[in-house]
Amino acid sequence: MQRDPLDNAWSCFRTFFIHGVGWSFDLDDIAHHFELEAKLMAFWKRRLGDRLLIVPFADMVGKPALWTSNIISHCGLGEEDAVHTPHLTKRRVSTASGLQVRRPINTDGLGVAEPYRSFLRPFTDAIANCTGPIDARGSI
Repeated sequence: MQRDPLDNAWSCFRTFFIHGVGWSFDLDDIAHHFELEAKLMAFWKRRLGDRLLIVPFADMVGKPALWTSNIISHCGLGEEDAVHTPHLTKRRVSTASGLQVRRPINTDGLGVAEPYRSFLRPFTDAIANCTGPIDARGSI
């Protein structure tokens, strides 16, 4: 899954993670982490080619049924009704997105960083200096 880097950075920065995500407290650190992630993704894309399915977040939330079917097909799995209604699961979810998973897939996460763009300048400046690709759609 690849999400707009600015929206993704804002999401990481504003979320209090309990363990292991210390890099999310600093915008320069977020940019560095994203660069490392982009390099890792590029490595696996070179190795795996089309076996690695990269799902654009905006497309997924815009057409969840289509993309869910694409993902299932890519993995060689059979269709099941439940995969199209993940928000109805009864299992316990104890992540930062615990409330979001109880709602149908939606576009609420698109463009969320735009009102904060000027405050996120350290991130956008740091990302501009990265040496690798940040996402499939290009730069911020």
